[in-house]
Amino acid sequence: MFECNCGKKFKSEKGLKIHEKSCEFESQDSVDESPEEKTEEQTKEKEVRKRKEQMTKEHLDSQEKIMFHIPLSSGESDDSFDIVRINGYGIQIKKGVSLSLPRQVAEMLAEKYNVEMQAGKEKLVNRSDDVTDALQ
Repeated sequence: MFECNCGKKFKSEKGLKIHEKSCEFESQDSVDESPEEKTEEQTKEKEVRKRKEQMTKEHLDSQEKIMFHIPLSSGESDDSFDIVRINGYGIQIKKGVSLSLPRQVAEMLAEKYNVEMQAGKEKLVNRSDDVTDALQ
């Protein structure tokens, strides 16, 4: 088992390495590295990534806010959350409470959960049309 410094666990080293490229948690090793030890290309990539994240945050902060509620699914605990990532910038959204979110984030979540609901309807082959209509 391989574990990132952020706490996520992976079955393979390859999975861990892929995750580490986008993980926002900086390891103690990367904090201790001097700029001389990093290659110029890695430093530039990190700067570009940070700039994109900052620009995305500023863009989302300037958007109209919309109240949004992600209901808890059966069996989920009160501390469940969902994550939305845009250009490397991540927002952790608590489930089961109404929150004011930027329009773009709310639209992405609405699309995600609509897709999940539509996919679930296809599995309900034993329901009559009257029952399906009543559940909508």
